[in-house]
Amino acid sequence: MYVVGDVAGPELHTHTAHYQGEMAVMIALGDGTKPDLHAIPRATYTDPETASVGLMVDQAKEKGIDAVEFTQDLGTSAKGYVAQAEGHITIVVDRANHTLVGTFMAGPAVSEAIHEAVLAVKVGIRIEVLADTIHAFPTASRVFGTACIEAARSLAKPS
Repeated sequence: MYVVGDVAGPELHTHTAHYQGEMAVMIALGDGTKPDLHAIPRATYTDPETASVGLMVDQAKEKGIDAVEFTQDLGTSAKGYVAQAEGHITIVVDRANHTLVGTFMAGPAVSEAIHEAVLAVKVGIRIEVLADTIHAFPTASRVFGTACIEAARSLAKPS
C-alpha cells in the first residue's frame, strides 16, 4: 500500500501529491528510486503572489547553518515598474559552502520564478553559479539573479 498527498505530508500541496504519486508508481514498478522532499516549492496565489522554498534564516541557524540573507526590492526593479507592483526577493545562503538554502519571494509571477531556487536548493548549487547565470529581463527571475550577485560579492569579501 502506498500513501500520497495530504495524508502523507510533509506539506499540503497538490504538486507535492503529484510528485509522491509519480514516485509511488516508480517504486511499485521496482524502480528503486527514493523520493526527495527537501526542496518543495510553496506558492500562494494572492495579490501579490508569494513563493518560497527551503529554510528561512532563523530556521537555518537553528539547524546549525551559518546562514545570511540578502534581499532585493522587486518594486524598484524593472519588473516592478512594468507591472506597477511591489514585492521583494530574499535569499538565504550558507556562508560555509556558499549554497542557497532558502528563497522567499513576493510579487507578480513569483510562483513561476521560484523554480530556479528549488533546483538550487535541491542539488546544492553554489551562489557564484547562480550569480553567473543569465536571467531574462525584466522578470522576477532577474531580481533573484541580482540577489545572487549581491550575495556572491558579499561572500567573496574577506571577513
